[in-house]
Amino acid sequence: MNRRMNVIMLCLMLGILALATIAAADTTCKFGGDVRLRAYDLDNVWSFDDDAKFDRWTVLRYRTRAFADVSIDENTQVFVQFANQHYGEGVDVAKDNASNKVFVDQAWIGLKGFAGLPVDLRLGRQAAIYGDGFVLFDGQSQTASTSIYFDGAKAVWHAGPRLDIDGFAFLDQENERSNETPDDIYLVGAYARAHDYAGEGSKQEFYAMCRHDQLLDKDIRLLGVRFAGDLPARLAYHAEGALQRGDWTTDVDQEAVGIRTQLDYRLPVEKDAALFGRYVCLSGDDPETEANERWDVMYGGWPQFGDLLAWKYVNIGPGNALAAADPGYASGSSTGGEAVYSNLKMLTAGLRVSPLASLKAEVSWSRLQFDQVAGDDDYGQYWQLKLDYRYSPKVGFAAYAAMIDPGDAFGEDADTATEVYVETMVKF
Repeated sequence: MNRRMNVIMLCLMLGILALATIAAADTTCKFGGDVRLRAYDLDNVWSFDDDAKFDRWTVLRYRTRAFADVSIDENTQVFVQFANQHYGEGVDVAKDNASNKVFVDQAWIGLKGFAGLPVDLRLGRQAAIYGDGFVLFDGQSQTASTSIYFDGAKAVWHAGPRLDIDGFAFLDQENERSNETPDDIYLVGAYARAHDYAGEGSKQEFYAMCRHDQLLDKDIRLLGVRFAGDLPARLAYHAEGALQRGDWTTDVDQEAVGIRTQLDYRLPVEKDAALFGRYVCLSGDDPETEANERWDVMYGGWPQFGDLLAWKYVNIGPGNALAAADPGYASGSSTGGEAVYSNLKMLTAGLRVSPLASLKAEVSWSRLQFDQVAGDDDYGQYWQLKLDYRYSPKVGFAAYAAMIDPGDAFGEDADTATEVYVETMVKF
């Protein structure tokens, strides 16, 4: 009955939008969406222990989204998207991750050239993804990684032909509605996006933002830069770094740093192919100082480090093997289900190739280490394989396989963690 009611509600909401569109002569509207089907096999994604069965999953997972994109006039746009997911018949996880729950994934109003100025506004529930998602990718999710939205407002100032400056204020977590209990989480910031100043296709980005967590009394301020572009000799580069200052808690200062670099070499072959190397360093806390140097993930990370590693860093408490090797790995998080990357050093080498125009493949190996951990810092090795086949412009198939071979930080008896999924994606 619940599933039927959710489907009826979804159809009713889209029907109302369609009728409103027909009624407004000057209005144009696009409808669409997508259906994603996945079959997973997961083992030891939290425990590194073959005897632990709570993280041994063989499941089906479905995500369905439908949207209406309405242009009321040349300057006013309304976008609404509904979504749901489920992990197979009868699976009904508690609260926000409940199967078959239909929710508002996006609902925003866009205003171009507001008040005659070179400024565009976007008000409401929206995704906010910048760069490669190193510091800003994943907002408050109602259903695990099904959604990445924030609630709030964003203004884009078109400051020049090659420069846009965004300002935003988002609500991450409301918790109790009453202000009597200080338990909300906010994000405010500015992000400048320039391009072509260091050659055609180059990108130059500068950003400042602050995440205020009332529940933990945490106030993290972040300054960062990102550069990307092409170099001679068939090379392409990406480099990003950010500093964190502020308050880890009321009595502890924050002094962390995070960097991510990548260098690609395009192979001199007819097919699109490249070798790449990456290095990521997220600082850890030095126990000999009074400040906290542990990197706060802000809202970044997933899925650029790979899907399996995102599972490992979910803040599930004592059941996570990370809690034994690094007891403070999730100490900066008050939001359930976050992938709380911290004190991670990761060196990666890989190959990306497109043997056909419709087929892409990527294989990579990574060496993982902890930064500033009391025990051994050998996290282990991380292997990943990704395949993406475009059957048609709106139909695709994908496969992902990954393995973490745990290092000495988890003891001699630690077992490998693996993830495999196959996916079908249809857009309409």
